[in-house]
Amino acid sequence: LEPDGQALELEIMSEIQFESNDECAGKVAAAEHAMPAHKAPASCSCRQLCMDAFSWPLELSKHFGCRFMLMVTGLNWLLAGFAGTILGAAQFYFLASYHVPAAKLQVYGTVTSLPSNISPILGLISDWAPVQGYRKMPYMVATSFMGFSACLAIGLVPQELLSVEVAIFGLCAVYLQLSMCPLLMQAHTAERIAEEPAQGPSLVSFVHIGAVTAGMAGSAICGKVMDSAGAKPIYLIAAPALGVILVPLLMGFMGEKKVSSQQLAESRSSLAGQKEVGFICCLIASGSIILAVLSGLSDDIAMLSAAAVALALLVLLSCSVLLRPALAKAIAYFMISTAVVPSIQGASFYFYTDAPWQYPEGPHFSAFFYTSVYSFTGQIFTVLGILAYKRWMSEWNYQNLFMSTCLANCLFSVIDTVVFARLNVLAGIPDCVCVLTSDAFASLIFAWQSMPATTLVAQLCPEGMEAVVIALVNTSFTVGRSVSMNTGGLLLQWLGCSPGGRESESREFENLWIASAIAASLQVLPLALNRWLIPNCKQTDVIIARGRSRTATEGSFFKTWSEKQRTIEFEEERV
Repeated sequence: LEPDGQALELEIMSEIQFESNDECAGKVAAAEHAMPAHKAPASCSCRQLCMDAFSWPLELSKHFGCRFMLMVTGLNWLLAGFAGTILGAAQFYFLASYHVPAAKLQVYGTVTSLPSNISPILGLISDWAPVQGYRKMPYMVATSFMGFSACLAIGLVPQELLSVEVAIFGLCAVYLQLSMCPLLMQAHTAERIAEEPAQGPSLVSFVHIGAVTAGMAGSAICGKVMDSAGAKPIYLIAAPALGVILVPLLMGFMGEKKVSSQQLAESRSSLAGQKEVGFICCLIASGSIILAVLSGLSDDIAMLSAAAVALALLVLLSCSVLLRPALAKAIAYFMISTAVVPSIQGASFYFYTDAPWQYPEGPHFSAFFYTSVYSFTGQIFTVLGILAYKRWMSEWNYQNLFMSTCLANCLFSVIDTVVFARLNVLAGIPDCVCVLTSDAFASLIFAWQSMPATTLVAQLCPEGMEAVVIALVNTSFTVGRSVSMNTGGLLLQWLGCSPGGRESESREFENLWIASAIAASLQVLPLALNRWLIPNCKQTDVIIARGRSRTATEGSFFKTWSEKQRTIEFEEERV
């Protein structure tokens, strides 16, 4: 932008508050019309991409500082990227060693998501009760110690001495670290992005591309290890990555500022004035704990699905009534778009990995192919997707980007249906070609969905409540995923798809293609909500001006109704 155009943009954008999509779109259009025209960027070349890659972290360091960038790199690349990837790849193999049926395998997935679901209440606690003046670092240290210890125990204790219930408990401790540390780091990053909004898409892209690159390294390792020694050694490999993050945390690389007594009093006063947020956090935490307990005690998939749907509806209703409209809409979109698509991950895992004596007609993928080649391919395309997003899509309109990716996701999901129906075998197309093609497109689309979602959340976070709000948004995905996993398990049960790694279970996969077709068709449902729930403006636009009085409940239905009631009561008393 020319200097005059930039000043005009800032002047106009400072007046924008996100009250409705139409108003936001009109003001943004007026700002763009008033700014002087500038030339379109030149076409990208491979040389230019390489130069951008080298100058990228240096440019970000100028804006955010070297120590902060090192902390971001260590936590997101090593912990979330490397350790998160290999632990996620090993989980199904580890539980499958107990011969857990496919539907129950998905139910256990909702149990291990418990740490993500209770993270909002933990984020609220971190904001309300700093330790020695620090809101984030002490909690990250505590959960890192727990996760490191649990991961080491899972890897060292012999499996005959480790029941599946105790193993699930240990996995929850590991995922508590993998959930809490990135959450609090993301909250701190959101504070920094709010100070440098123009660098938001660039920093988000840098974090994600590094995490994916580290995940690629993890994928290259874990497949060979599981082929030769099983899933348990993966936990011994991941344990050092979970523990080493304690070093930069204790050395203060995070750059967290100590909260003064006055700032703490103001923060607690603000939180006390937003009791609605605390209510939502408690609702999610208590509902998730009840769901996890039921999942461990009961094998009734229909009852568990009903409980998951009830929890999601309660959370959706509470957020819609108690939170500010812009934030409530984003949470509703993320939750609904995740929940409406039933997951068939448990059955597809056995479909791809069953040996010839278990499923003679199957693909018979080895652990190396399924966790290394398959994951590595997806991660390469995720990196390409992030680079393409940074280069060409970082200024796209939110609505157009989410709509395009939703349609693309629905289209390319058909490939999985073709594989499950074994139509590719009739056409002479190898399973590996179809699977890798499907994964490549899914990874591209995931990158194009997660980048704008992260940027949008950073824009909507109220000052001083970043950890809680980001946790609420992240929980919207996990609550939606709980619905998806349980309803997907119920769908598999109805269709008679209950493989468990047993001998001669070909009949268990006969209707799997029907479940896949249903899941693919339901992916178009979020399109109906796109125009209503997603802001109609560019990702680089200021949705809500920083520095204004902002709370997570400002303008909510409950807040507006309460203020009207108080006004009526005041007028009646005055009369």
